[in-house]
Amino acid sequence: GGSWPYVLMDSAESAKLTVYDWLDSLGLGKHFHLFFGYELVHSLIDFNEADFVRLGVTNANDRRAMLRSLPGEMRSSPTSDRSRSPGSQQAPSAANGGRAGAPT
Repeated sequence: GGSWPYVLMDSAESAKLTVYDWLDSLGLGKHFHLFFGYELVHSLIDFNEADFVRLGVTNANDRRAMLRSLPGEMRSSPTSDRSRSPGSQQAPSAANGGRAGAPT
């Protein structure tokens, strides 16, 4: 129990849950207008943080809450994580002088 009823949501639950109810359950209903065109949470399952930024969710804590509440197993495929190079466990390239992927 607790105030995050959809944190452990599975894909069957997300298939029925509306974006409005999902945001409301997270206490983030104020962002509903940003999700125009997305009716069900199931349509967001492969979103990453950059996708929420593009929609206009500027608060990092709000984005993290949204990401954590999406079905995790649905987001674990490499194609859904566009913020990282395939096979790379490093931080973005700026952290190592801009030479990510340089030959060793």
